[in-house]
Amino acid sequence: INMGCPVNRIAGAGSGAGMMCSTESTIKLVQRVVEAVRIPVSVKMRLGWDADNLTAPFFAAEFEQVGVCAIAIHGRTREQGFSGSVSRPGIRKVVEAVRKIPVVGNGDVRSVADAAQMIRETGCQAVSIGRAALANPWIFRQLDQWERTGEFEPAGTFEERLELMKTQFRYMQDAHPPHRAVILFRKMAHWYLKGMRIRKKLRGDFQKVKTTQEFDEALEVIRREGPVGGNRTGVLTDCHVPVPGGPVDKW
Repeated sequence: INMGCPVNRIAGAGSGAGMMCSTESTIKLVQRVVEAVRIPVSVKMRLGWDADNLTAPFFAAEFEQVGVCAIAIHGRTREQGFSGSVSRPGIRKVVEAVRKIPVVGNGDVRSVADAAQMIRETGCQAVSIGRAALANPWIFRQLDQWERTGEFEPAGTFEERLELMKTQFRYMQDAHPPHRAVILFRKMAHWYLKGMRIRKKLRGDFQKVKTTQEFDEALEVIRREGPVGGNRTGVLTDCHVPVPGGPVDKW
């Protein structure tokens, strides 16, 4: 159950983060969902509506009592949107509010070092990752390696990213008609190409492809030209993935 969405048309209508403003009805709703289904129910939420209403610890304790299996907590309030930094002390209070169920820390986890800091400072049992995976699809493999061995391999090279991009597109083709697969994949391709350090014009040209043939032709041009700087086999620098800015009520 998503109680974390800060977008005004969602939260303003009482859904998403807006559910954190309705204590009794929200707890009843979550309880009814738990009772109505046979699969585990988890809840994702923010720390609260604003700095004066940090209700996440209260909700976490109540949700555990009605049978929720896990809590994912983003360390900002709805009022913050994505501004500032996450409050790891705030996440820790949620961890301390429950007795047995796991708490998943979320927000500003962009690297293995960020994940380690989140776990160390909050006591959470896991982390969830969003935009960092757009810039570095290898982050999940890195975290798995780090958890098992204490070490991890670097993110993919230009050539490895190119092959992964092709693989994901094939999966998209399996699920959708050819034209639809191309259109849907262009959004993901933007982040692949940015992470691969492809010059801006080629990234723009790729966003215009409409057929599988055009997709293959554009990718071949990219393969031949390679990354800016020519680093095909070495470690590529991380790219920045922006988040919505400005007043949260305008989203």
